Amino acid sequence: CQQLGQAMAAVRTAVLLLVATTCVALPLVAKEDNFNVFLCPSSCSSCVVPPFGYCRDLPAPARSVLLASRSNAPRFAKEIAVPADSEPMLLRSHVELESLPLPNTTVAHSLGGKFWLVLAPKGEQWFAVERALLDFHKEVLVPFTAARRVPHLLLGKSSGKQAVVDAVKTDTWLSTLDDLSGVTPFKQDGRDVKLTTRYTFSQQNQEAATRIHQLLEGMGYEVEEMEFQVKKQTNVRNIIAVKTGSTHPNEIVVVGAHYDSISQDPTELAPGAVDNGSGASGVVAIAKAIQESKATFGRTVHLVLFGGEEQGMYGSAAYVKHMTSTEASGTVVAALIMDMICFRDKFFGVKLEGTTKAHVRELVSLAADNYHTIAPALSVQRPEISFGSDHVPFQEAGIAAFLAIEEDDTDYHSYHRTTDVAKHCNLEQTLLILQGLTGTLCDVAGLA
Repeated sequence: CQQLGQAMAAVRTAVLLLVATTCVALPLVAKEDNFNVFLCPSSCSSCVVPPFGYCRDLPAPARSVLLASRSNAPRFAKEIAVPADSEPMLLRSHVELESLPLPNTTVAHSLGGKFWLVLAPKGEQWFAVERALLDFHKEVLVPFTAARRVPHLLLGKSSGKQAVVDAVKTDTWLSTLDDLSGVTPFKQDGRDVKLTTRYTFSQQNQEAATRIHQLLEGMGYEVEEMEFQVKKQTNVRNIIAVKTGSTHPNEIVVVGAHYDSISQDPTELAPGAVDNGSGASGVVAIAKAIQESKATFGRTVHLVLFGGEEQGMYGSAAYVKHMTSTEASGTVVAALIMDMICFRDKFFGVKLEGTTKAHVRELVSLAADNYHTIAPALSVQRPEISFGSDHVPFQEAGIAAFLAIEEDDTDYHSYHRTTDVAKHCNLEQTLLILQGLTGTLCDVAGLA
């Protein structure tokens, strides 16, 4: 197939140009469609490579597939525009596709090694191509959904963010914490509810989720719920308040924390004030500050309360799985996660837990700048090892994310104990951590 040969030759030629020091766009022409292949050398700080590549410095065609080499050398990324009338398939094949009897409407791109990207027209022709390939060499074809374009983190530093930062109040945070940790009762379905636990498998966990939903809805948010399984329990919920962006509504910034708790006696008593009533109440306090300051953002903001964290980040994993699937309504650009923000003993500060990945470092640096400016009294640590909380599923999916956690996290004497109560919280540290994170949100979400 002459067209297929031209396409393959163009890909091979493109690989030879990896010595370039900046991202380069090269045309790859097949039939009447123009396919753009964008190469990103290993020195490009905007790229994240294996297993699939992401590059924030690439142009954005209407539909595209972004691919990266799985080999050790040279490492490169490619973005291929997919025509509107075609669907991509990822093929692992020992056979050179030039030798197959494919229709001339089918285009195949070599990805190196045994991997190919096959583009075929939608509908019956697509299925005919699939059957032909399967019959020929008995390899498995899968729809290609793993790669995606990652937008720039920063829409532009927000000069007017101080008003939003100043709207973050400890009274909202403390009243929510009192509800969640059982200090004060609240009304639900016409009855008084006083929580003693938010253990994932308890009825009170459901009541806590409903309370959070009510608080966010009462502020005027559109509130969604996502159910997922934790060890065969199907009614665990994530609570998601949505603030739709004005200019980039399909790009999403997450502010999140888990609301479940645990202790040595979780079915009876797990107040979980520090872990993680503090972070969950922080999300609610930031949500209220956004509404009271009448803030609008270019990007959509999801204020997410995750369930099932104590059993292994089930809620955040479910959210990330959905938001990286073909059913998602947008792309998550960044996630700002909080867990245990109110205890202090030896330190008065915050850890911004990230990784060595360039896009994560970029987000953490932006957050650190905000903390140094907005909350200079806080010490700021930037460890590059992430574990044990809801930022990890985002990072594992290639999304820029960090965890804001109290610097004294390992010194907390009531961690996962029945004595994890509100009296151990420091309001001044809590407020500064929330304000620094709010400033970061304004920059990433693009305060209008």
